[in-house]
Amino acid sequence: EVAMKGGHVFLVVGVVLALTQLSSGFQTVPATIARLSLGSRGAGVSTRRLDASSEACALPLRGCARRARRSPLTSPAMNMDSVPPSPPIPEDQQVWGSAVAVGYKTIEEALEDAAGRCKQQLGTAVPDVAFVFVSSRYLEARGGATPASKKELGRIVDQVKRLLGVKHVIGTTASGVLGTSEDDGSPEEFEDFKGVSLCAARLPNVHIQPFRLTAKKLPDPMKGSQDEWRQLVKGPPEEEKPSFVVLAGQAFSAQGELSKLITGLDYAYSGAVKVGGISSGMIPGGVFASVDGGKCVDGDAVGLGLWGDVEVEPIVAQGCRPVGGLFEVVEAKGNQVLKVVEVGGKESGECTPMAALKEVLEQLDEKDVALAQSALLLGIASNSFQEDLEPGDFLIRQVVGVVVKDGGFVIGDILKPGQRVKFHLRDRDAAVAEAELLFSSYKRKRLEAMMSGTPSQGASGVVMFACSGRGRALYGEPNYDSRMAYLSTGVPVAGMFCNG
Repeated sequence: EVAMKGGHVFLVVGVVLALTQLSSGFQTVPATIARLSLGSRGAGVSTRRLDASSEACALPLRGCARRARRSPLTSPAMNMDSVPPSPPIPEDQQVWGSAVAVGYKTIEEALEDAAGRCKQQLGTAVPDVAFVFVSSRYLEARGGATPASKKELGRIVDQVKRLLGVKHVIGTTASGVLGTSEDDGSPEEFEDFKGVSLCAARLPNVHIQPFRLTAKKLPDPMKGSQDEWRQLVKGPPEEEKPSFVVLAGQAFSAQGELSKLITGLDYAYSGAVKVGGISSGMIPGGVFASVDGGKCVDGDAVGLGLWGDVEVEPIVAQGCRPVGGLFEVVEAKGNQVLKVVEVGGKESGECTPMAALKEVLEQLDEKDVALAQSALLLGIASNSFQEDLEPGDFLIRQVVGVVVKDGGFVIGDILKPGQRVKFHLRDRDAAVAEAELLFSSYKRKRLEAMMSGTPSQGASGVVMFACSGRGRALYGEPNYDSRMAYLSTGVPVAGMFCNG
């Protein structure tokens, strides 16, 4: 997931994103959509948030069987005549709805079902923006299925606009999707299974600016001007304090353009929140948005700038722990790290990353050595000038492969000499402890604000940008992270499984 707060970039396993309505005069949400809000908690300035988190999961069989039998034409969610009309919702009130639809043969059918349930939650509110996450399984010919074409992916934006009456749409293909179930409002996660997650929000008095960027056409963030970057994303002056949601295609990220984009955005808008994810799946699909005809391209990045009556609050969970010493990159070529040297270590001089790893493994117990065989990650110091680095000060990257000839590592990012790195292990116990700490802290902060009478408003919805390394494979059970987010906020959860 891509998130940046206070100038530090996190490409990690979990992100919780919160959009907060800042204006006063908040009113209680009608009963038909009451679960989307925690209610008003004080006089004066009131707030409402849209949150986001992370996780990977296997398909619960009951969900598969239930949805696979249903036709979108007979879905109760689509029988709008049977639903009592919702009472009018105040125009200045932020409203959020989300749904996940799985088991349908086509993307179009899944979108119809998800949109129908979103509309029930939105009531009379017409959404301003919609996020769409489409399972990459629709691109596969597995089981004799006909893969969805690029042309079909390119029709998603127009279809969502037609179904919801929404102006702005952004989305991507993903190895899995997660969203609000139709049973009790709790989240369900579906990885490696055909499905669509759709979430939509009405954001009154919020400026929403979509943009699309093409690989190899970005300016050098170290040479270009701040105004050049602001014009690129069609953003406002820095004093407007915008926040950004960015979705990048796998090809866009693999060429090192994503790091350049995040660096450029931080240069143009220092300290602004940047959050999102990289498309995923065995067969690359791409990203799409309500710009340039809604085309789906793997070599592009799309995004939204948000500013005005809104606050964005990300919560980032890494789910791993550092091991061994700190190393500095001496030689690198693209995403290959070829030579490193230990910082403050013994006078052994430069060595290959493989040799450095061997030295680290010699210090670990048998359990961690075994864990390193399948859960090895590389943390990159997010601040080149910070001397004392804590566990949360690293950007987590996958170790994609090994350069056998040179003893180097292939990393899921572009590195340069002088950057400091540290090996990390993805660990269930560390992930559980971190998730519990983050979500309990979030909940405690809301309760303290309520008890003290401080103007504060809880979340309106949750969007999860999930690392595919989490979920059932990490926790041994499905829905762990999304359930934690749901229990901490009491609002719908939607999202995707990312490559970072």
